[in-house]
Order: sequence, then structure tokens, then C-alpha cells
Amino acid sequence: MMLSVVAGHIANFPFGEVYYYYQVAGFFLLSGYFFHYDKYADRFSKFLKSRSKLICQYLIYSAIIISAHNLLTEFGLQPTNYIYYSPTDYVTAFIRSITIPSEALAGAMWFIPVLILMQFVFYWLNRVVKENKLLIGSSVLILFFIGWWIVKSNAIANNPYINTHIP
Repeated sequence: MMLSVVAGHIANFPFGEVYYYYQVAGFFLLSGYFFHYDKYADRFSKFLKSRSKLICQYLIYSAIIISAHNLLTEFGLQPTNYIYYSPTDYVTAFIRSITIPSEALAGAMWFIPVLILMQFVFYWLNRVVKENKLLIGSSVLILFFIGWWIVKSNAIANNPYINTHIP
């Protein structure tokens, strides 16, 4: 699976866009497979505490990258179209980093907020459906189609690259 991520990110790799159809879903399936719900089933606070390390590390990383934005722009280390942040831009950038990281130097960290969100969704899904495997499977399928609809119908749908690579 990791090789497909590398191959998908190589420019002009034959059929590179095909890997995007399954690699993210595959990693989510693997993380869901290795998720031990029984360890956190008794209290939500225990589950939240177990995820707090990842959340804190991500927020600190984002805060460092965002706070260095103007300095990095001044030294020419940001893309040429970047502008200087005002104090409100800093706040907006930090809030946006919780959903979709916007700093180029933050790298491809979009999957961290998505992973955290999906862990919460999976936790609550397990609490609601208990041991009913059919209900879990159909809930995952419904969530998949909701996600597909969101990508295709909202502001993201105006992106021509996404429109040509997501059926």
C-alpha cells in the first residue's frame, strides 16, 4: 500500500491517478481494522485522552508553521503568490488548519485532521450500533456515499482536477 502512495505521487507515473481510488480508503480500512474499540468502550474521556497526544502534536506543528508564515515569506521560502498575514489571517489560518491545512510548508498533512475525525466517527458508530456487523457495514457505505456527494457537489466540485479524477 505504501508503494502505491509513492507511485501515485511520482509525476507522470503511468496510471498514477488510479492509486488515489483506493489508497486513502485502504489506509482507513486498515486503521479501522486495528482500532481496538473495547479498550475505550467504557468512557469517552478515556478515548479522548488516547487521541489527545496526536491532536496536541498536530496543533503545535500547525501553530509553528503558521506563526512562521510571514518570516518564511520574507525569506522567499513560501510560494511566490503568498501574501503577508495580518493578525486576523493568523487566526483564520489556524482555524483552517483544523480542517484543511493551508500552509505549503506544512506538507501533505490533510490526512491528520481527517484521521482524527474518522476515529471519532468510528468510535461513535461503534457505540451506537454495538456488535451489529450489518449495521456497521451499511453505515460505512452510507458515509462513503455522503463523502463522495460532498466532494462532487460543494465548493470542491469547482476544482477541474477533482472533477476529472473522481467519478
